[in-house]
Formats: sequence, C-alpha cells, structure tokens
Amino acid sequence: MSGGVNLYTYANANPINWVDPNGQFAWIPVFTLIGEIAGGLGAIDFLSARYYEYEIYKMLEDQKKFLEKLLQETDPQDCERRKFLEDAIKDIVLQQAQLGLLSGANLLGEVTTIVTGPDFIQPRMDFKK
Repeated sequence: MSGGVNLYTYANANPINWVDPNGQFAWIPVFTLIGEIAGGLGAIDFLSARYYEYEIYKMLEDQKKFLEKLLQETDPQDCERRKFLEDAIKDIVLQQAQLGLLSGANLLGEVTTIVTGPDFIQPRMDFKK
C-alpha cells in the first residue's frame, strides 16, 4: 500500500473516535458523546463541591476570628464566658480540620476513580467462612 490510497481518510482520519459507515461524513458515536457529556457534568459537580467546601471553610474562619476578638475583649475575671468562647473556637478549628480531611478524601477518591476506573474503589463482598 506504499504510496497508495490512505484507507484511514474516512472518519476524519480518526477511526478510533469517529464513525463513518457510509464514507460520506464522520460523526461521534452516541455512547462516546454521552460519555463526554457525563465527564463534563462530573467535572462541574467536582468543581462546585470544592467551591462550596472553600466557602464553608471561609465562613468558619470568619466565625473563629469573631470569637477570638470577643475573647480578647472579655474581662479576664469572667472565667465562664472565656471558657465558653475558648471551647467554641476549638470546635470551629475541629470543624475546619474535618472539612479539610473530607475535602482531601473526596479529591483522592476522584483522582483514584479517574486513574483506575470506578470499579477499583468498590469494596469486595465475597467473604468466605
């Protein structure tokens, strides 16, 4: 076939991703198109989840700063109020840590799914007695 007709000129010279059964025009198979749309929607979902996690983290940070300011303004003799504010600040720090861990775990799960496929992270349920 050297110097002859290029048999792969149909399907826009990309017979792996395009279909051209009649040799008239190339088109993307429906399942490929659906996969591309689903992938795009998955990316939108992933990005919106990260955005909301960031917004929640910022809100918690604002609350923490407000409570720290109240703590600074609180009379050193008012032990009950100081303890209450210190505990509230600790709770916010804990919530921020949990949010960070959750966000990291979600990101790791997304990357693992992209790299290995969704079946890789499914638990095995074939326990033997």
